[in-house]
Amino acid sequence: MAINLIEDGGITKEIIKQGEGELSPPNGCQVTVHYTGTLTNGTKFDSSKDRNEPFQFKLGVGQVIKGWDVGVASMKRNEVCILTIKPEYGYGSRATGSIPANSTLVFEVELIDWEDEQDISDKRNKSIVQKTFKSGNGSKPQEGDTVKVSYQARSIIFYPNSSKEGEVETEIDAGEIEFVVGDEHVLEAFEIAVTNTEQQGQSRFRIKVGDEKLQVPNDTQYLKHSAKFLEGVKNLGTDKKRVLELVIDVLDIQESLMRKNVDLNTALEMAKTAKEEGNKFFGQSRFKLAKKRYNQVIEMCEELGEFGEEKVEHIKNNLQLPSYLNLAAVALKEKAWGNAIENCNSALEIDSKNVKALYRRAQAHQGQKELEKARDDLTRAVMAEPTNTASQTLLAKIKTEIATAKEKEKKMYSRMFQ
Repeated sequence: MAINLIEDGGITKEIIKQGEGELSPPNGCQVTVHYTGTLTNGTKFDSSKDRNEPFQFKLGVGQVIKGWDVGVASMKRNEVCILTIKPEYGYGSRATGSIPANSTLVFEVELIDWEDEQDISDKRNKSIVQKTFKSGNGSKPQEGDTVKVSYQARSIIFYPNSSKEGEVETEIDAGEIEFVVGDEHVLEAFEIAVTNTEQQGQSRFRIKVGDEKLQVPNDTQYLKHSAKFLEGVKNLGTDKKRVLELVIDVLDIQESLMRKNVDLNTALEMAKTAKEEGNKFFGQSRFKLAKKRYNQVIEMCEELGEFGEEKVEHIKNNLQLPSYLNLAAVALKEKAWGNAIENCNSALEIDSKNVKALYRRAQAHQGQKELEKARDDLTRAVMAEPTNTASQTLLAKIKTEIATAKEKEKKMYSRMFQ
């Protein structure tokens, strides 16, 4: 009996021979299959079996037709099935070899095997390698989700050129932890492991010593890891044969409201909360998180246009404007002068006489050595608020710097023509 693999019935599967185990190949892994492809009238157009040469491809990355990516991902090891694939999930309206345009394709596919381990490191240097022990429900934690996981951490002496799986050196820690994804509650390598594991699934990760994502920061007060875990990671040392092994079970995922469709009033409250959290993170000098929250505020406010004109104006002045100003303040802290100017420009589009925006843009111009532009912004700021002593003080300083620069330039030219 054929089953639909997608809602519109464009890809169906009939199992001819049951596979082994519970696992199906994850996206990104290298799979090995045998197949025979026919048209609906029985005409054979290709067969790896006829060539006596199994076919390999990387699953889920578009190396094959969509029908194959979906169909093979549903199979178990050594399973044999019939995949029937409609044109929109095959070759569509184009003719390919002996396959006419708009053809429904029928494949008998045998999933021989797949690579158990996947390199999930950014640089694809195998600094973080994943092996799935148990597939979950398909849902993985995303930014802003609250996730609860159980974990086991151990130090492994791993010999890359050996057939051995590695020798357990130290059992570091085991337990449960709950945290918000993206809020720097856990080490980056730990979060990467969690976000690559499906809910109700289990995976093993091996993380090379020395990977920057495994570094324990000097300030650990915001981390939710146990002291035992952090101490164990620190004690890994620098031996390149040693890895941190994590076995992760994702027990529960509470989706962030940012991922859900909410009504306007709820979205407005979410924006207010994000602004408050951004201010908290700014006060803690956790600028990466502060920027993330302020950008969320701006993004959410841009979707609140269905409120009346008066309320939209209130939202701009009380949520968007402060967020742009605070992003500019973060950029100044990071000496990202261009970003500071960009955010000040956005703030001034909302309030053209905003003194904070003019002052911070002047600071950024000063950082770029564009003293005349800084002077002009500060002049506007003083005109808008004559009692603002910060603007007056910086303006006087900038004028002095301009005068000093002109004097140096004058002396330089005078020496040239002596």
